[in-house]
Amino acid sequence: MSGVTLQLLLAADAGPWQKAATTWRDLAMRIDDAAEQLIRGTRGLEDAWPDGPGSAAALAESSRLQAEVSNTYNPAYRIYQTLDLHAHGLSDLRGQAESIVSSARQKGMKVDTATGTVTAPASAPDGERQVVAVIGELEAVLSRAAALDDSTANAINVNLPDASTGFGQFTMPPVIRDTLAEQGGRTPAEIQGWWNALTPAQQEQAIHDFPDLVGAMDGVPATDRDTANRIMLDKDKVDLTRRAADLQAAIDKEGPRSHRAVEMRDELKQVRKELDGLDAVTTKLADLGPKGLLLGLDPAGDGRAIIAVGNPDTARHTAVWVPGLNTELTDTRGNVNRVVNLQQAADSRTAQADDVAGIMWLGYDAPELSNVGGSGRSEQGGPLLDRFVDGLRATHDPGASHVTVEGHSYGSTVVAEAALRGDGLAADDIITAGSPGMHTDRAADLQIDPKHVWGGQADGDPVAGALGSVWGVHGNEPTDEDFGANRYVTDTEGHSDYWKPGSQSLLNQAKVVVGQYDQVSLMWGEPPTS
Repeated sequence: MSGVTLQLLLAADAGPWQKAATTWRDLAMRIDDAAEQLIRGTRGLEDAWPDGPGSAAALAESSRLQAEVSNTYNPAYRIYQTLDLHAHGLSDLRGQAESIVSSARQKGMKVDTATGTVTAPASAPDGERQVVAVIGELEAVLSRAAALDDSTANAINVNLPDASTGFGQFTMPPVIRDTLAEQGGRTPAEIQGWWNALTPAQQEQAIHDFPDLVGAMDGVPATDRDTANRIMLDKDKVDLTRRAADLQAAIDKEGPRSHRAVEMRDELKQVRKELDGLDAVTTKLADLGPKGLLLGLDPAGDGRAIIAVGNPDTARHTAVWVPGLNTELTDTRGNVNRVVNLQQAADSRTAQADDVAGIMWLGYDAPELSNVGGSGRSEQGGPLLDRFVDGLRATHDPGASHVTVEGHSYGSTVVAEAALRGDGLAADDIITAGSPGMHTDRAADLQIDPKHVWGGQADGDPVAGALGSVWGVHGNEPTDEDFGANRYVTDTEGHSDYWKPGSQSLLNQAKVVVGQYDQVSLMWGEPPTS
C-alpha cells in the first residue's frame, strides 16, 4: 500500500492532476480524430486496388494501422478518466483531513501534521477518548487516500502500451444489430458512455453496417449521426427510385382502368412525394456545405428530418427550432433557411465564429390544418424532443453549453409537452413564435424559471392571437401577460416571417439564444440576470 502521510495529504494539490487529466483527454480526442481520418481515408482502398500482391500488402498494412490507432484511443481515454477521478478524490480527501484537524484544534487538541501525532490538554477529562477518535478519523481518511493512490497507479499501468507490441493490432469484436437495438432502452447519457467505450474501428463498423440505428440514436455524437444518416439518405433514394419504377411498370401492365392500377397510382404518388422530400434534404445539405449535419431522417408519410447548421457538440450556444402546422419534408429548404437566419444573427453577437449551432427539429409528424386543434401530435412529439435535447447535453464537449428550444406555431405545443413531462426539458431558455398555446395557463408549469420563457406574436398572425383564442384547447397563449412569460417585441407581420433578416423579431430571438437577456426589447416581462 502507498505510504500516504497526513503531511503529504494536507500538502496535496489536485490542480496538476486535473491538468494532466485534461491533457490525456485532449490526446484521446486527437487519437480518435486521427483514427477516424485513417479509417475513412482508406475505406475505398480495396475497391480502388482489388488485386495483386501490392494490393494485398497495402490492405494488410492498412488493417494493421487501423487496428493499432483504434486500439490506442480507449487506453488513453481511460487514463484521462483515472486522473480526473484521482483529482476529484484527492481534493475531497484533503478537505476531509483539513476539517478533522481544524475541529480537533478548536477543541484544544494539538495536532502535529509532520508526525501525525495528536495530544489532548492535560485538563481534559476525556482527552484520551477524544485523541483516539481523532486518530481513528485521520487513519480512515489516510487509508482511503492510500487506496485511491494504489488504484490510480494500477489503472495507469494496465493502460500503458506494451514495450514491444505497443497497443497491439488485434481487432475488437464487431458490434451486432442486437447490441445496438438494446441501447434504445437506455438514456442518452448512458448511450454516450457506451459509444465512447467502443474503439473508433467499432464505431465505424456500426455506422456502416447499421446506419438506420446509429443515425437515430440520441447520445451518439453529431458527426457520427450525420455519417450514418447520409448513408441512409442515399439508400432511401435508391430504394424509393426502384420502387417508383416498379410501380409504374406494374401500372402500365395492369392497364388504366384496373382497380389495382388506381391503388398503385396512389402509392406511386406517395413514393414520389417521399423522393421529393429526400431531394429537398439533399439540396439543402449541399447549400450548407460542411456546416450542415443530418441528425435524423425518415421519408415515410409527410417525412421527418433533423438538420443542424453548425456542430451542436462543439458550439457554446445551440438553438433547437421546432416547426409546426402543415410542415412536411418537402418544406426543408424554407425551414432550414429560418434556422440559418437565426444561427447567423446569434453567431454575429458572439466573440468567435461558429459559437452558435442551429437545429431544425422535425422529429415528429406535424399536424395539418384539419387537426391542428388537437393535442395528439404534440403529445407524441414531446417525449421525442425531450430525449433529443438530453442527447445534446450528453454528447457536448467538456465546457459550458447554453441550449435554447424554440417552437413555431404548433411546434410550441410540442416544446410544451416536452417541458411539462417528467423532470422537464433540459433547456436554458424556451422561445415561442406564433404559438396557439402551450397546454398550460402559466409559464411556471413548464418547469423552468418563467424569466427564461419568451413569447412573440406578430401582427396579423392567424395562428396566435384571435384564432388561437378561438381554438382554446391549447391553453393560455404565452404572449398573454397573465401567462407570466417575457413577451419580446416583434416588427414582422403574419405567421411565418419571425426570422426575417434584419428584423427586430429575429434580433430579439438571437439575443436570447446567446444569453444577452438585458438587451432583449420587451413589451412586458422581467428578463433574467443570467
